[in-house]
Amino acid sequence: MGSFNNCLILPTFVAPPLYYYHLIKQVDTIVYDLNETYVKQSLRNRYYILSPNGIQRLVIPVIKPNGHHTKTISIRVDYSKSWVQQHLRSMQTAYGKAPFFLFVWDEIRHCFENKKNFLWEFNYEFNQLIFKWLGLHPKIQFADEFIPINEKNDNDLRPAFKKHQLKGMKKPYYQPFYEKFGFIDGLSVLDTIFCLGLETRCLL
Repeated sequence: MGSFNNCLILPTFVAPPLYYYHLIKQVDTIVYDLNETYVKQSLRNRYYILSPNGIQRLVIPVIKPNGHHTKTISIRVDYSKSWVQQHLRSMQTAYGKAPFFLFVWDEIRHCFENKKNFLWEFNYEFNQLIFKWLGLHPKIQFADEFIPINEKNDNDLRPAFKKHQLKGMKKPYYQPFYEKFGFIDGLSVLDTIFCLGLETRCLL
């Protein structure tokens, strides 16, 4: 793959917290390694929003043709379950009255209803929207072959992103249900975008 100067090696996530995009803003290039063995129960196929009942986990069901040894590039989205409708309803319930809900809703709904066969394709398309709203223009590369994980390489953030959540930005803003829960940090970037719209860029 060559030199990794001024780039980050990242897993492909659905809609992780804003901190993920804060890191992307610091570099010119991001590299997605789709040849890595798929990591289950990670932000690759799940994200967290704030519902009327508290933090809600939304999961995209997947099909692993080769079980636990399936590469990320081969992970399929499972449309036998009605997850698209569930996710859209959950977002409407959580953020329907948020200031910028209507600003982004049509594009979100279109992306979810435009069924992609593979998880990485969905994540890529959805993150193109997020990049646009955040004013990010990273050069995107896909590794030709598996890049060995190197925990001593500061450019390789795959080891740091094995767990469900990323750390938050710790910059409070008004959220729906604030009176009930107070400010909840580390939610999906969608929470920030629904609440702040293009002003989210100022938090980066």
